[in-house]
Amino acid sequence: MSYSGSEPPRRRLSPAMIVALLALFVALGGSSYAALKVNGKVIVKRSIAGKKLKKSTLTTREVKNKSLLQADFKPGQIPSGATGATGAAGPPGAAGANGAPGATSVVMRMSAEVSANAGSFATASAHCLSGETATGGGAYNEAQVLSMNVTSSYPLPNPGTSPATGDGIPATGWKVWMGNKSGTTEPFQAYVMCASP
Repeated sequence: MSYSGSEPPRRRLSPAMIVALLALFVALGGSSYAALKVNGKVIVKRSIAGKKLKKSTLTTREVKNKSLLQADFKPGQIPSGATGATGAAGPPGAAGANGAPGATSVVMRMSAEVSANAGSFATASAHCLSGETATGGGAYNEAQVLSMNVTSSYPLPNPGTSPATGDGIPATGWKVWMGNKSGTTEPFQAYVMCASP
């Protein structure tokens, strides 16, 4: 092609150049328009933090069904379900240990009658039978209740002098000491309560 004159010839823009310029225009001046077209396909996974989302913008339409867990809800937000059917009975448990045999019979055993001289004192002891356990005891005096006083009362076996050594030992009898403040000799008896299985 030949031309004359001082001006260079004008070139026509090719279609490819027009498309490229249009793309550049959209990229530089049409960013707000492009922002409207952003969707989940162009967002990198986990690239948007929860704190960047505006409060109350997500609704049930944006939450995938069955995607939330119970831990995502506050206590009381999820109502309790209906009570389920009663399950089958479990196997019997192991037998417990045998307890200590209980007392089925409690009887009173008496000592022989003992006399305390006037202004003095005396002692008496009552004993359970073999297989019985003493649970308590005391002294019996009905005639001189104002002048006869129990000065000591304790289960047997125990020594006659201090200290007592019967701690933790099964009791088999009872011993009492009586003081006589009257002017005459007075009789009395010791008794013990005996229990047996």
